[in-house]
Amino acid sequence: MRQDIDTWFVRLSPPTVLGFNFNMLYDVYVSLVQGRIHKLKNCVNSRPKSVFKDQEAVKCLSSLHDKYVIVPADKASNNIVFVCKSYYFECLIKELGINSNTSSNTTYKPTSFDKDEILANHRSFMTSLNIPSGKESEDLPYLYWIPKLHKTPYKERYIAGSSTCSTKELSIHLTKILSAVRDSKRNIVKSFVYLCSGINNMCFGRTFRV
Repeated sequence: MRQDIDTWFVRLSPPTVLGFNFNMLYDVYVSLVQGRIHKLKNCVNSRPKSVFKDQEAVKCLSSLHDKYVIVPADKASNNIVFVCKSYYFECLIKELGINSNTSSNTTYKPTSFDKDEILANHRSFMTSLNIPSGKESEDLPYLYWIPKLHKTPYKERYIAGSSTCSTKELSIHLTKILSAVRDSKRNIVKSFVYLCSGINNMCFGRTFRV
């Protein structure tokens, strides 16, 4: 603020104007501006009222949740989609192969174990690998999907949310291992391309392309 006032006064006042004391005027102006700012701070609420404190808005959102599932759109940031709740669950059931004896999806298989037994098996397996399992990771993955609006017709992208999954630490280790394998394969392919290019150039005077 003071820098802006200084700039304004430099433009306004020459070194001497009929002996007028611009320093006094400067001090008065700064005092007035500071008083105005202090007054506005006390009467202006910088934090707007949350819409979730509005009972009508909460009631409207609750009504929407009863009928629709609100999800983000795939490959379209800051876009949300309202999906019929019945259709949403129908797609999940179809993906998991529930109520179907001829499911083509072999990723998911039914089990007779309950949640606690599955978590105990996970802990035992990870302990055998010397991989610790944190207390915050004591849950099973949950499946959801988001619509692919860029596809014709629209399709679903299924995601297994595992941020608090019991095998989270194992997934982190696998990701690091697979990333290292991927990077080494890339280096091998590059070396192979350079080798073939050199041989082809020596034999035929041409550059090898892949």
